[in-house]
Amino acid sequence: MQLLATKIVKKMDLGSNGNLFGGELLAWVDEAVAAYAMLILQNREMVTLSIDSLKFEREVKEGALLQINAGLIKTGTTSATFEVVVNTYDVVDSSIERVFKTNMTFVRVINGKPHPIKKT
Repeated sequence: MQLLATKIVKKMDLGSNGNLFGGELLAWVDEAVAAYAMLILQNREMVTLSIDSLKFEREVKEGALLQINAGLIKTGTTSATFEVVVNTYDVVDSSIERVFKTNMTFVRVINGKPHPIKKT
């Protein structure tokens, strides 16, 4: 598992009830893990195929520090699956609390069709 990104939750990231808007968090995760997939698989054509079910385990408030972590768990012919864990990190006491854990699968797509992942 590797730390891919750290984000500070700002007022503009909040939903109507004062918590981090889930769609904003998913966009951050999708971008971070897609970039990681491209990097370690050495393919620019990697796109999100699926996000397994996920459950938000805790609310995230303004000012929270979020860590987006992922690790490659499976590589197929045209796709790769990553375990993804998002945590809050408290800089004062170094405590970590999980926000969610899921798997994401990315597929190599060229002209709308899956293609084998290049092996280097």
